[in-house]
Amino acid sequence: MATDWSKYEAFSMVMKKKEAPLPDTQLARAIAKAMATIDAKEKAGKMKPANAAAFRARVNGLKPLVGKEEDAGLLQAAQIIGGINRSL
Repeated sequence: MATDWSKYEAFSMVMKKKEAPLPDTQLARAIAKAMATIDAKEKAGKMKPANAAAFRARVNGLKPLVGKEEDAGLLQAAQIIGGINRSL
């Protein structure tokens, strides 16, 4: 029987920090699309969990660029999405 630990989260000494939502920019939309693609491929069994975690880490690395260096971030996001589509 699995325990639902979410109800005890408020009493935990280690609080999870809630992330602020990203602003509505082209890079933020590309990040959301990349994450959705990773989740879909992993759930369909077309991507190994280790590869999915690696791609998620690369996509999360683009979040500091939102609103600052959009062009460079978009180029990197496009390359990551292309890698996701080619991955096994």
